[in-house]
Amino acid sequence: MKDLFVPFLFFLILGVLGKGISAEVFPKQIVSQVVFVESESAFGSGVILGTNYVLTAAHIDGGFFINGLPCSILKKDSRYDLIYLQTKFTFDKSRHIKFASTLSPGESVWIVGCFQGKPALIHGYVSRLEDDCFFVDAKIISGFSGGGVFNEQGEFVGLYVGGSRPAGSIDGLGVAWNLKRIYTFLDIDFAKAKVLDPK
Repeated sequence: MKDLFVPFLFFLILGVLGKGISAEVFPKQIVSQVVFVESESAFGSGVILGTNYVLTAAHIDGGFFINGLPCSILKKDSRYDLIYLQTKFTFDKSRHIKFASTLSPGESVWIVGCFQGKPALIHGYVSRLEDDCFFVDAKIISGFSGGGVFNEQGEFVGLYVGGSRPAGSIDGLGVAWNLKRIYTFLDIDFAKAKVLDPK
């Protein structure tokens, strides 16, 4: 019984601090769409957007590595804290992302990021929508920057960038760029994109 106490206490603390953080693979389809991103100065998370492409937060700056292999920077926008990487690691097509068509205030979402280098989930609710971003009432931990926000159907709704943004923030809420901002950054037709595999 004593042997079980320490692991139990560890996961209890994580549950309280992380407001629902989980190392489980549920929902499976969204956990597999996020990767651990390392740079020369920091670490974070990234969302797989195609066979060799990852979108992440620009404040995880420096030389980037995914699965131990260096990445090329295809596009960077420091103002909107976005960076688009091409990896030397090839992802399986089954991990390609699907995009949501709508997002509503009060909607249940999952933020998927990397905790100690492994995918983890935090559940929350959309508390406020703006033109290019939205706020989620979920307590986020270090390493989640650049992680994905997904709806209950496992569809991508935004990229988590932290507790602040260029125009300010609301205390206690996470901030994510919505698909409109992401598509503008990637030069994608917002009306047509559903499954993204950039060439």
